[in-house]
Amino acid sequence: MPLALAAPLLQSCFHCEAISCPGKPPALTARVLDVWDGGIIHSAQVNGIAFDCPSACAVSLSDGGIPYGAGPVPVEVTAPGYHPVSFLIDVQPNDAEDVTGCCKLGYAPEEVDVRLVPL
Repeated sequence: MPLALAAPLLQSCFHCEAISCPGKPPALTARVLDVWDGGIIHSAQVNGIAFDCPSACAVSLSDGGIPYGAGPVPVEVTAPGYHPVSFLIDVQPNDAEDVTGCCKLGYAPEEVDVRLVPL
């Protein structure tokens, strides 16, 4: 490759290497709410892990890891005094770039409200 053509490519690479991409958001965040009054359920567990959040929080997998990518995320929500629910969220791929053109997320973060019904 001629040096004149390689220079813009090298500049582009160095530009992106110099940029610190911000931390990726979790693939799935959720709130666990009472279906009747809309209040937060503080005793909830999501995938077997305590989930007491005043607003939307990252959903962990049953092994404690947080998904940061596209694909199915299983969700099982339980709380004392409420009917349990289970479902699967399919986090969609997304190839959008940030404003720098260097950082790709690779997925479209999802946020869900899980509304539990009292027993």
